[in-house]
Amino acid sequence: MPHIRQATPLDLHAMAVMKDAAWCESYADLLPADVLAGLSSRRPGVVAHWESRMLDGGYFWVAEDAAGIAGLSHAGAARDAEAGIALELEMLYLLDRVKGTGLGQALLHTTIGDADAYLWVLEGNERAIAFYRREGFVPDGGIQDVRGLPGIREIRMVRRAGAEAD
Repeated sequence: MPHIRQATPLDLHAMAVMKDAAWCESYADLLPADVLAGLSSRRPGVVAHWESRMLDGGYFWVAEDAAGIAGLSHAGAARDAEAGIALELEMLYLLDRVKGTGLGQALLHTTIGDADAYLWVLEGNERAIAFYRREGFVPDGGIQDVRGLPGIREIRMVRRAGAEAD
């Protein structure tokens, strides 16, 4: 099992490269090819944004194995008041080589524990939706367009303490 640790600013570039790879692996059937091909051009902005979040006290987590960073997660204060929950799981990405190993669950628990939380997941990302359902998240009816990607939508899933998973 990869080792999970808190990320540092020295990890930011490798984290962004890993996120791009995870998007290419996970979203090949969900996002247009030109979006996936253009990920590296967005990397400097992503790195700067994450660095700013770290400097403001935000925690990012990485999971490393012998080949490098294989997983990445981050949670923060809610950005969506409609969810009615104070904590948002902003990202949890894994490379294909570690999916199904329990690493996603370990990263999720490291990042948010058993707290009430919500997240946005791409509509049609059935593997991720099933994972989050197993972790107690359920769709609450919230739907939004992905910024900058017309026709691509996300669904909101929430988890509240004591609630039963579907």
